[in-house]
Amino acid sequence: MAVAPTPASSAPESPSRASADILGYIIYTHSQYSRRAGSASGYSGPGDLRVISPDGSGEAQLTIGPANDFEPAFSPDSFQVAFSSDRANRKAGITDLYVVKVDGSGLRRLTHGADTGAVAWSPDGSRLVVDDRKGLLVVPAAGGRAERGLKSPKNRVDHSPTWTADGTHFLFTRAVLQKGRVVSESIWSAAADGTDAHRLVGGKGKMLFSAQPTVSPDGNIIAWVVSTNRGSAIYMADLYFGTLGNVSKFVEVKGRWFEGPTFAPDGSALAVTRSYRSAARGSELLAYDLPGGEFSRILSVSRGTFSAPSWSN
Repeated sequence: MAVAPTPASSAPESPSRASADILGYIIYTHSQYSRRAGSASGYSGPGDLRVISPDGSGEAQLTIGPANDFEPAFSPDSFQVAFSSDRANRKAGITDLYVVKVDGSGLRRLTHGADTGAVAWSPDGSRLVVDDRKGLLVVPAAGGRAERGLKSPKNRVDHSPTWTADGTHFLFTRAVLQKGRVVSESIWSAAADGTDAHRLVGGKGKMLFSAQPTVSPDGNIIAWVVSTNRGSAIYMADLYFGTLGNVSKFVEVKGRWFEGPTFAPDGSALAVTRSYRSAARGSELLAYDLPGGEFSRILSVSRGTFSAPSWSN
């Protein structure tokens, strides 16, 4: 379960204009294709964390198996990465929240038996919000007692949180369950203490499955993924004090699915992964210019899955 930055084995795609002039790095999860994982998981095996420049150069591996490391998030100062991992309890598959320096040193475990998932740093870097089996958990970045940010109601699962730019609220996905099956997803907002939880968009009509919100660095725009059985789309809207305006479809794809949109530090581009349902058919890490939407392929793999990209400052 080593943590060490090493050159990755797969070669990056050639850079293109949409990401060539943007600073920072993108960290993401690379899950290897695995027949042992079975069709229920899309033949997607355990993940490791990798870092790459937006122009497709300098790919490096931050964590090395056999643990399943996933949902990485750069700290606001870009010196640390938070992520979830089953490295302490692989047999049971229980995951916890970890933080590591970008050079691979100083690994710290912040939760114990929480069964964590997606994580996001507060803008000042002092706190993290992460989804767990009970809802959303707010964890001090320096370690210490975690607080329940939001408890999910019965037959609801709250996941994929992100903070607003001023750190006063977080946005998240709320899934509705019927007989253990997800029947809808919508984007919600809540104050950082868990109060004033309300739906922003999705959960019905053409946006029945709306998930994975992300907020632009200036706090003025929200992007999220809308999925159907036929494919997925990225939508965007203006964010006004907990309400949305000018909702529009930014890009759509058939037969493949977007995951994990993340804004560039200057707000000039949006990175996202695009994959088939089966890891046997491969995956891509993409960037789209904003507002024009010029397409850019940062990296692709013929087998395996990319997910949960996070852009450093």
